[in-house]
Amino acid sequence: MTPKRKVLIVSILISLTVIGLDFFGLAAKTEAANCGDGTVCACGDTVIASTTLTGNLSCAGNGLIIGANNITIDGGGFTLAGDGGAGDNGVRNVGGYTGITVQNFGSITNFGRCVNFATLASSNNTISNNVISSTTIGIALTSSPSSIVSGNTVSSTVYGIYLSSSGSSTLTSNTVSSSTYGVYLIGSGESSVSGTTAVSNQYGIYLSASTSTTLTNNSVSSSTSSGIYITASPSSTLISNTANLNTTYGIYLLSGSGSSTLTSNTANSNGNSGIYITASPSSTLTSNTANSNTTYGIYLTTSGFSSVSGTTAVSSGYGIYVNVSTSTVLTNNSVSSSTNSGIYLASSPSSTI
Repeated sequence: MTPKRKVLIVSILISLTVIGLDFFGLAAKTEAANCGDGTVCACGDTVIASTTLTGNLSCAGNGLIIGANNITIDGGGFTLAGDGGAGDNGVRNVGGYTGITVQNFGSITNFGRCVNFATLASSNNTISNNVISSTTIGIALTSSPSSIVSGNTVSSTVYGIYLSSSGSSTLTSNTVSSSTYGVYLIGSGESSVSGTTAVSNQYGIYLSASTSTTLTNNSVSSSTSSGIYITASPSSTLISNTANLNTTYGIYLLSGSGSSTLTSNTANSNGNSGIYITASPSSTLTSNTANSNTTYGIYLTTSGFSSVSGTTAVSSGYGIYVNVSTSTVLTNNSVSSSTNSGIYLASSPSSTI
């Protein structure tokens, strides 16, 4: 066989091999590129202009990386799926880009963090109308103040929605289930959480070191620990929340969450207490309902100078129990059918009933 013929045969075999690999999807991946503004995005690409997905993406590694300010990534109802890598991100913003919108994904699943805004300061971001599951953190905003998280459905995570150092943010109308922490805020004061549905988490809503945060019209149930858990977050405001059927506490304030206001909340049928407040003095409880709780309807301990008024507490172990809480004022409360005492004060001098 002549040398030229050998070269021709080898070239044909190589071409057939590459065609075969491409046909079966086994060819080496192309390197990640920039996308957006008409350029279709693929796994690992950096998005530098607004874009809408045109199909599902199944990724080994990161999904999409944000590379510019003021852009929108629209999932178009499609799926962005990972391969379970703990360090992988579905949508990743670690460059400090601001004004980012991530919306309308039919599913973001099986990444270490499905939406991850982290490391460098970012702000005014919007994460909305996404379905997120099977991840360590569903939505993570770190150093991203004044952001909006709305209309997302998150399940099967450790942290469903996680905000750290992201104060003045707005979380509204999200649904979180089957997670360790449904909604978790740390160091994110002056934020608002409203319209959340949190079912079958360990903690429905958890606040830590988030001063002056407002919780309104949230529904938290079937938590294996507490429905709403607030620690080291003074001047919190809770209005018209429902916290029923949780294993221990419906609403739990502790350790430095004083000067908080709880108004028109419902905390029924919880394993220990409807509303439990400890080491949080000067709190104001008005027009709350705490029925059919195993031990306490409302329990205050080491929380002096607080007031409890307009309570309805029916069929709990104790309706209202005040312990070591000097100068507490109780007025216009309706307590009935308690297993033990309706209203019980212990070591709480200068209190008024």
